[in-house]
Parts: sequence; structure tokens; C-alpha cells
Amino acid sequence: MTMKKLIIYLWLSLIFLSYVTPILLAEKHPYQTYPPHYEERFHKLDHHPPAPQEKTKMSGNEIIDLVQNLGPVFVICMAAFWFIKYQSDRMKEIQDEFMKKDSEADNRVFEILERNHEVISNHTASLEANTKSMDALISAIGQRKGSLR
Repeated sequence: MTMKKLIIYLWLSLIFLSYVTPILLAEKHPYQTYPPHYEERFHKLDHHPPAPQEKTKMSGNEIIDLVQNLGPVFVICMAAFWFIKYQSDRMKEIQDEFMKKDSEADNRVFEILERNHEVISNHTASLEANTKSMDALISAIGQRKGSLR
């Protein structure tokens, strides 16, 4: 691994942590214990459970659990691995699309070259026929001049 790639991975890790940290700090961990006087205030609040919705993103609690269970280095490595995998898959799609367009362009160029070859062959045949008729005309004119003398 080159130094440039290592620096990029570290910057990505810092960006990821700077994005996740406010989310983690804003939410309370479900297993956190509160002092008794906070417990009273907490129960007085009117809590409504969030409406069930389709899970598409990880919540802060899930991220905290991952970091606690697996360790921050492993989580960052997995995030970096996912990013690299995503980038390589996307580049493969782009490369396949480019190769398809390139092969289509090559086929069009070959068709144009074949038609060009046919046109040149027709012109060559026409030029040869014209040359033969000119030779015949020259010889006919030469015979006439010879007979007139």
C-alpha cells in the first residue's frame, strides 16, 4: 500500500468519524444508567415510540453497539472496505459500459472501412476500364494518322 493510499484511507476514516460522532453524542445509549433524580424527570416526559418504518440506515445505537462489540478500528476498516468495494464495483460497471460503447464504435468504423474499400475498388475498376478505352482510342487515332500519310 502506498503512502498516498494510506493517507486517503486515514482521511476517509476521519471524515466518517466526524460524521458519526455528532449522531452518537446526540442519542442516549439504551443501557445507560441515570442518577435517581434524572430517572424521575425522564419518566415524566411524554414519550411516544417512533412509528415503524422501513430500515434503510443504521441508527446511532446500532453504530455504538458495533463499535463497542467489534472495536473502532475494525468498524473503520469495514467502512473503508465497503467504500473500496463500492468504488471497484462502480468502476467495473463504467468500464463494461465503456467497452460496450467502444466495441460498437469499432464495428461502425469497420463497416465504414468496408464500404470505403468497395467504393475504392469500384473506382479502380472504372479507372482501368477508362484507361483501356483511352488506349484503344489512342491506337485508333494512331492508325488513322498512319493511313493518312
